[in-house]
Amino acid sequence: KYKVILGSHNHLSYGSAKDEFERVYKDRLKPFITVLYRFPKIPAVLHYSGVLLKWIEKHHPEFLMILEDMLNRKQIEILGGGFYEPMFPLISLTDKLGQIELLTTFIRKQFGKRPRGCWLPGMMWEQNMTGPLQTCGMDYVFLDESQFISAGFGGVQLRRPCVTEDQGKIIAVFPVASKTSALLEHKSASELLRKQARDPDNDEDTVISLFPEYFLEESDGESAFEDSF
Repeated sequence: KYKVILGSHNHLSYGSAKDEFERVYKDRLKPFITVLYRFPKIPAVLHYSGVLLKWIEKHHPEFLMILEDMLNRKQIEILGGGFYEPMFPLISLTDKLGQIELLTTFIRKQFGKRPRGCWLPGMMWEQNMTGPLQTCGMDYVFLDESQFISAGFGGVQLRRPCVTEDQGKIIAVFPVASKTSALLEHKSASELLRKQARDPDNDEDTVISLFPEYFLEESDGESAFEDSF
């Protein structure tokens, strides 16, 4: 037995054309949530940048109502992060805190709950991010498995969350199975998950985090996601 975390990351740059926002909503956001909503037993973590959330609030408020319903039935968690999706290692500490709190405030006002997890744009990481994240109330983040491999992890260790510490502050880090996520473009989720289930190293602590971007990029996004399950 093992646990699976299904995630989705969504962002458009500030200043993108109005038609581009509408296209992303029609082709990516709405099909994914429409199908996920029909499978209440499949939980997910979802990240939307502040830029995207503000546009949705103005043009498709019904989408936020659906997210709130899924939050209330405890099917999803909304991830926090930087409002304008900044590369955190490149900005000052004050700006880090400001970006995170700006998105946290929007999510709290919209959904009545503070986010506990954080999405790092580009999954860019440095150890001194631990303090600002913990200060902003974040309990966990996601990082690409390649960063764990670079740190000397391997095998079953890539399917375990870990705790990182900096100056007495700690945060949980979940490896994202990027290679497995990429395979979902060519293979069904059920096929890959059955393969993972045959791994003798799996146990109750095994967690596989998948951010299958391809679900959102198919021309027929709804059927692509539903067929996978």
